[in-house]
Amino acid sequence: MTSLSDKVITYYIENHDESAALVIKLVDELLSTKSSSTRFYCHNFGGFDVIFRLKLLVDFNDLDPDSKYDLATRFKENRILCIKISKGKNQVYIKNRNAIFNR
Repeated sequence: MTSLSDKVITYYIENHDESAALVIKLVDELLSTKSSSTRFYCHNFGGFDVIFRLKLLVDFNDLDPDSKYDLATRFKENRILCIKISKGKNQVYIKNRNAIFNR
């Protein structure tokens, strides 16, 4: 939950095949006008799991070029510090909460 809304949005994976669609749905929600330019901090974001999430976004871009996301990453010592995801005028930053970095 964020301070952007009183409504809690929960995402569930019911089977493995839905995981990519769930990530895309979540990113689209994050890119809504209300949360645009917001920074989200994730525990252990620079670790193993972020590679799978980033790959899903890249694969989505390959499959649907008309709805693609602009992706920019910031690395330090082979760890992802931040991913900036943009679509149109909206953008969101997902950052490793354990890292110290600038915007």
